[in-house]
Amino acid sequence: MGGSPDGAGPGESLSIAALHGLRHIFGNIQGRRGINKMRIAIERLAFAGAALLLALCLPDGAARVDKHATALMNLRLQEGASFVHVRSYLIKSGWKPVRMHAGDSYEYDGTEKRLADRNFIEVDSCSTDRGSMCIFYYAKDGMCLRIDTLGEQVDEMRVTRWDDSCPNEPPKRGTPPD
Repeated sequence: MGGSPDGAGPGESLSIAALHGLRHIFGNIQGRRGINKMRIAIERLAFAGAALLLALCLPDGAARVDKHATALMNLRLQEGASFVHVRSYLIKSGWKPVRMHAGDSYEYDGTEKRLADRNFIEVDSCSTDRGSMCIFYYAKDGMCLRIDTLGEQVDEMRVTRWDDSCPNEPPKRGTPPD
């Protein structure tokens, strides 16, 4: 069946081999004291393996907490929430609208124009091919926040997604394209 000669399954044969290896390191284990030493060694080995695996999986090879992801999680935004309410909450929380298209010749039209007329300076663009989807940008403490909405009337717009993308940067992985 592909197991070990002693009848253990495939997963068990590895643990038995590890046990024999540790037994070789510690000698014959006798009594509770020896078992506790072995348990501590196994826990340390498992912790070191998990730490090594984590470090190898991160892009820069260093274990770190991503402050951007933590900041986004702390926002507690909800899909389908009113954009006007979310915007008010963001501004009260210290997020600043990023003025879009101030130095270029982009001309707002349709929903974009209605937003700009109401001083929503953070509107980047709106597409009409899927029911007026709009993109807005905010900044706080060196972090960016992109909010996507759906809806043609400003007061009826709903948040559809958000991430920590900055202006002129593609959306983050795992999020639907524009």
